[in-house]
Amino acid sequence: MAIRSILIIDDDETICFLMKCDLEGSGYEVEIAYTAEEGIRRLGDKEFNLIILDLNLGALTGIDVLKSVNLKNMKTKILIASGYDPSSTLHNQAKELGVHDFLPNPVAEKIF
Repeated sequence: MAIRSILIIDDDETICFLMKCDLEGSGYEVEIAYTAEEGIRRLGDKEFNLIILDLNLGALTGIDVLKSVNLKNMKTKILIASGYDPSSTLHNQAKELGVHDFLPNPVAEKIF
């Protein structure tokens, strides 16, 4: 299945804006959620092909979003955009929950 529909879940508005502009310019449909709660709600409304997810989102974390995705048995691919050390507990938890890959954060500095 081609990746056409992307959900970005990140509390950094600048990173979200830059990623959205770049991805939409490449023909992707992009939606943004600035909190884990909003991301989980959007996942209940629509199926996405890809989620780009920050781990540090406040009261609920990216791990909470991952658990929600796994509980719903979605086939969605997930990329983590995180400044956490790759050997951290959160990275290990994310791997166990089926994350496909990791992007260094801030992503905007690495991609754009």
